[in-house]
Amino acid sequence: KAMEWLERNKIPLRGHTILWPGFGNLPPDLRSLAGKPEAMRARIEAHMQEIIGVTKGRLFEWDVVNEPYANKDLMATLGWDEMAFWFRRVKELDPKPRLVLNDYPPLDGFETSNAHLNHFYGQIEALQKAKAPIEAIGFQCHIGGRPIPPANLLKGLDRFSRFGLPIVATEFDIDTPDRDLQARYMRDFMTALFSHPSVDGITQWGFWQGRHWMPNAGLWDVNWNIRPHGQGYLDLIHKEWSTKADLKTGANGRAHVRAFFGTYKVTVKGKDGRVTTVEHRHLPTGKPTELVVSSS
Repeated sequence: KAMEWLERNKIPLRGHTILWPGFGNLPPDLRSLAGKPEAMRARIEAHMQEIIGVTKGRLFEWDVVNEPYANKDLMATLGWDEMAFWFRRVKELDPKPRLVLNDYPPLDGFETSNAHLNHFYGQIEALQKAKAPIEAIGFQCHIGGRPIPPANLLKGLDRFSRFGLPIVATEFDIDTPDRDLQARYMRDFMTALFSHPSVDGITQWGFWQGRHWMPNAGLWDVNWNIRPHGQGYLDLIHKEWSTKADLKTGANGRAHVRAFFGTYKVTVKGKDGRVTTVEHRHLPTGKPTELVVSSS
């Protein structure tokens, strides 16, 4: 029912998660399959077929494996190479969604000795070496009261961009009661990621205090009053990173505008008073986009 509502309202669907491979986050019967690789594989296959049977063709992205650094009970029985098989199997069952490895190490380029971050890097490297269809890198980005400086974020993005994969912030929130810090870091974090050519998306992990796993992080409080960092988010998305323009064509009938990527409603009024409105998608092709509207 939730998927149907989202589809009716044209809200893209992102899947989280196919496998969260620690016993603490798995159905209880999985514990009894430790040390029984064939039975465990059959149970995982049944799960994949069940969930993808419901979601096939409806999602744009899937977190195939979540938090493998801290959750590795399935790998203890099946081996780390099994992750490449999971990615291939999900792609076989549903070719449409982009497939992601998701984890929560600090996106800090100066944390060169951080074991979690280095493990994440190594698993991406191993999946690519195994020719698994990993198609994006997911950093959770749950931020606490001591956020990562923007310069460190950019250095971390540079490090992981070497894989040639899109990077997505999959679970972004800022958990602090310091509203000034929260608002300033919302702007800094989103600006840093928006500026980097490898970053392909930022997903807010909840938005309302009343249904947020970290109530301080909600963009709106429990009474639906927008908080300062929520307003900062809206200002970036709907003002600073959106293009609105009112132009007149020259003698050659042309008008030019430099616009952010996205979907636009373009309305043209001719000298005869006729009005034509079209929807136009401006995409990152690397080339200028020309839109021709004919009044004939």
